[in-house]
Amino acid sequence: MKRRLPQLSGQMSILQAFKHNVKHHDSDSSNGQSEQEESSSYTLSESPGLDLPQNKQSKQMLDTKSCDKFENSQSQPSDTSDAACAPLDFPNVVSASHGPFCESPPFFDIGTLDFTARFTWSDSQKLDALTSRFKPLKGWKAPLRGIGKKSRRAPDFVFDESLYPCLRYSPFLDGVFCAPCTVFSSMENILVTRPLTDWSNAKRMVDSHVHSQEHETAAFKAKSFVNICRQKKPSVLEFGSNAYRDKVKKNREILTSIIGAILVCGRQNIALRGKTEDRSNFRAILNYRAEKDCHLKEHLTSAPKHAKYLSPKMQNEFINLCGTQISTTITERCRSAQYFTVMADESADVSNIEQFAFCVRFTEKSASDIHSVTEEFLSFVSTQSITGEALHALLTDEVRKHGLNPDYIVGQGYDGAGNMAGKIRGVQARVTQEYPNAKYVHCRNHRLNLAICHACRVTFVQSMFTVVGDILFFLTNSPKRQAVYETHRNNAEMLKKLCPTRWSQHSESVSAFLRNFEPIEETLSDLQVYHDTKTMSTASSLHKAILSFDFVIALCVVGKPLDTLNPLSNSMQDPACDLVKASEHAVSLRDVLLQKRDDATYFDEIWEEATTLANQQNIGVDRPRIVGRQQHRNNIAAPTVKEYWRLNLFLPFMDHLRTELEDRLCIPHPRLKAQYLLSNKIVHLTQAMWNDIKAEYAPFIDANAVDAELDLWRHKIANMGLDADTLCKAMDAAYQLHPNMYVIFKVLLTMPVSTASAERSFSTLRRLKSYLRNTMTQERLTGLALLHIHRNINVDVNRVINEFDATGHRRIALVFNAYEDSGSSDDSSSSDDDDD
Repeated sequence: MKRRLPQLSGQMSILQAFKHNVKHHDSDSSNGQSEQEESSSYTLSESPGLDLPQNKQSKQMLDTKSCDKFENSQSQPSDTSDAACAPLDFPNVVSASHGPFCESPPFFDIGTLDFTARFTWSDSQKLDALTSRFKPLKGWKAPLRGIGKKSRRAPDFVFDESLYPCLRYSPFLDGVFCAPCTVFSSMENILVTRPLTDWSNAKRMVDSHVHSQEHETAAFKAKSFVNICRQKKPSVLEFGSNAYRDKVKKNREILTSIIGAILVCGRQNIALRGKTEDRSNFRAILNYRAEKDCHLKEHLTSAPKHAKYLSPKMQNEFINLCGTQISTTITERCRSAQYFTVMADESADVSNIEQFAFCVRFTEKSASDIHSVTEEFLSFVSTQSITGEALHALLTDEVRKHGLNPDYIVGQGYDGAGNMAGKIRGVQARVTQEYPNAKYVHCRNHRLNLAICHACRVTFVQSMFTVVGDILFFLTNSPKRQAVYETHRNNAEMLKKLCPTRWSQHSESVSAFLRNFEPIEETLSDLQVYHDTKTMSTASSLHKAILSFDFVIALCVVGKPLDTLNPLSNSMQDPACDLVKASEHAVSLRDVLLQKRDDATYFDEIWEEATTLANQQNIGVDRPRIVGRQQHRNNIAAPTVKEYWRLNLFLPFMDHLRTELEDRLCIPHPRLKAQYLLSNKIVHLTQAMWNDIKAEYAPFIDANAVDAELDLWRHKIANMGLDADTLCKAMDAAYQLHPNMYVIFKVLLTMPVSTASAERSFSTLRRLKSYLRNTMTQERLTGLALLHIHRNINVDVNRVINEFDATGHRRIALVFNAYEDSGSSDDSSSSDDDDD
């Protein structure tokens, strides 16, 4: 039975003309073979795409006949009435005279294969297509092909094996194929499944093809395939997998280097881009790594432009994947803790865009069952409105976006702004209405700042801070004035400006001013002469202000008490601090201030320091003029100057400071009563307190079992000497043995103390989004912030590459399974991975 030749669309007339020419030639030579036998012989022996047993002699005879047929048909005079004078059935081919063209032994014409079934070709067909090459003899000329108004022949470079070893010319189709891509590539374009016949653009098209990533992959597979077949190694299917695996390994190493450069820049807060892309920090790091990495060097120099993966678009994608991996790691830890607290704050960036910083606080248990608390930054979100309604929607969206369950929110931490802390329309009121267990805590550091701010409203103290602020700004805001100060300070410490929002740091500025009083006075004295009019007049007025005893005594009175507030401020900024520790520190500080207020020797020390400084500067130790109706400052009568300043400055300031601390930092929170379950305070626990604790923590505990647990807990503390004087130690002791106690301690430990983590993220924001980098997208900003803030969290580069490959069809092979599923990793039709 005759087996039909599978053919491509549009090639039916070509094959018919080929067989007709063979029969016509045989009838003229009177070889005695019928047309049916000739047709059967051709069909059985050379059917493309069929792996049939072939006789080498018959195949060689057929190839010889084909060559003779092609030669004779091309050498006939032009005659439109003869079918033999229309070879190959190409309408634009112009016949011409040619000499002999086929060498001995005959070659395997790749154009006779069935390209619709090329993925099912046998190993022998693949090997013939890759190793057989048409070599024209001297004097042979390719047929003319009409291209527009001109006629062209196949250019000589398609026959140059040294220049283009991959090209295969098909006399049957008068076209050129790329043998490696035809066998191993999944593309369906010219040079792969269709011959290149446009000789006017052939050079440009061939050069573009051979420099593509797809061609390099196919050429690598083809070379290894031929070597394996000749050395009789494992089958081509097995080899193809190994070759692809090697290619995947090489590509993943290249992407690892690229992602590594991004991680270095992100963690160190180094700008990736430069004035030009070629001179950017990112390219500089890659070029440095390429000196020791041959694969990376080859990729940077020879990879096609659309598959280098170095453009800003690709950088943003890698940054987003790395940042997402970090945030996912944090949220997984938060979900494992179950209960968590949300903390947020907003601030304008350099582009005047309001950035909403979102952070979470939760507890963690290490492998050794040691509990701790942590605060983690998760994202920046831009917002057009900062109303309570808009920020509430933004906050809840962020909670859900990160996969957190809002039902497990046990606390909220914000500053005291009306849109955040408002009792009716603020964020905390809206969140509490939706989730009643989320109790609001006003940032303790903001409360401390407010306490200091209100305490400094004493008239003499307020005037002193105004003068200190003006002098520090006057001296540090000008390089010339700063240089004059440098000549007088004699290697003393630098001056520190007053921070308008951090009153707790005012003590550092005041202390530095007090220690450098003499250099400052000499600088202001020098600036009063030989300078511009404005500088001289300002220096004169400031110099006169500091040379008064009012200023000196106020500077000394405020300096020492404020120094005692720094440890409290620093401790409350620590993420490991909890409400119990913060309350204990505040109560202790209040008691210390009360003790110092009533201690006569404490004021004596301050008075001695003030009078000594005044005598050094020739300042008279006196008091202000006293009138009968003094309205704007204290005017308490006193027998001596020292007593006057104690009654009218020292005592009012200390009373204001102590009262503000007690009102703002020592007010108990309802959940703080659980601190009396700690081992050092349980003796003070009363039944009324215990009832309040059970009522406050009722949503989290089993009311039927908690009373029995309390008895066991008391017995354990009293008889076993249990060390549980902190919340972390109490959680360690209660873990698994006292589940209700464990939950109570866990919720209390999760409650926020301050919004320092959100405030610190704004410091990162200002370093990241500077005036030179103010156009970065929100996703890039958040990704870089996560990399910079969470430098201790490792990024799994292999996981980043897998997720990068899973987002679309990439132009390079990255995952081995892709080859097994589709036969190729390349997809030239995809535009998702364009590098530019």
